[in-house]
Amino acid sequence: MEYGKKRLGRVADCAPLLALALFSLPGLLSAYQYVYRDSPVRNLDAPVQSGIFQGLYTTPVTARFVVDFEREIEEHVNADQTLCVVTREPMIYVMSKASIYAPQTWDAQFLYRGFTSAKPLLSYFDAMGGRLPDILAATDRDKSISDFYENDKYEIVPFIREHYRLYCEKNIDGVTLWLWERSET
Repeated sequence: MEYGKKRLGRVADCAPLLALALFSLPGLLSAYQYVYRDSPVRNLDAPVQSGIFQGLYTTPVTARFVVDFEREIEEHVNADQTLCVVTREPMIYVMSKASIYAPQTWDAQFLYRGFTSAKPLLSYFDAMGGRLPDILAATDRDKSISDFYENDKYEIVPFIREHYRLYCEKNIDGVTLWLWERSET
């Protein structure tokens, strides 16, 4: 009789953990289904055919985009250059053979959070002795900042106009890639 009470007590002690596991399961499945801003896992049926992401599965449209995008980066950015991406597009760093010249590889200005100040990035350039990266890159893939190019509300845009010249503007499957090279001024 005593043994049965202890066993029942152990099961009752586990009830909160069991409830937590049951309530967590949908969240874990949802997290598994969300693959870095891609489609649900069941739709990821096309492998990327070449480049740094070769063999990863995504949608057919994204697989084509990634290959075409990387081809443009390889064609327009050299390994002996320094590169800073001024919008949220970290894959450019992975696709490029250039040296990363940024305080972080995500979005140093926090444009995706609605900020418009260039101070975080410009302060970094000052801390690096005023030396500027050879190449600046941006895209409009992040629709929260799709109005980036030629919009002075983003303080980095006048800075770009003053110190850089646009040498590549390419639309790749609905995403515009801009590349600027440092002007000799």
